[in-house]
Amino acid sequence: MELPDPHLAGRLPGPGDQQQASGPHFTINSSDLKFDFTYASVGFVHKGEVKVARFPLTNVSQRTVTVADVQSSCPCLRLTSQQKEFKPGETGAIELTLDPSTFSFKSKLALTLTVSVQTEPEHALTQLTVAAALTPGSEQPQHP
Repeated sequence: MELPDPHLAGRLPGPGDQQQASGPHFTINSSDLKFDFTYASVGFVHKGEVKVARFPLTNVSQRTVTVADVQSSCPCLRLTSQQKEFKPGETGAIELTLDPSTFSFKSKLALTLTVSVQTEPEHALTQLTVAAALTPGSEQPQHP
């Protein structure tokens, strides 16, 4: 969720507004890499399963953009995509693998995990969100 800058009271931020993160050097949400979406649900994840969340993107700038760092809120979510550099106009994706084997749980567990993607040379941080419903059994849910 993005919050408007309090200095912009009385109007909503527009696409050209640059919001600053807590440090003076990072911009929130890259204007170079445009993600198709920043939220993905992998649905039900049963014991022993591994799921992949995929975030398609396009480099809409006139320069090469590098994914400099990817940080996850949980060690159960790992970056699996190999591509780090995107030329102008190039498409690709950030792929993350959710492996809940590090969890010990006896009932259903809903997870909402965050991932911060840092891009250069823009010095931007984009937050991605992965949601999942972990189930302790290996049986598939019944659909009427």
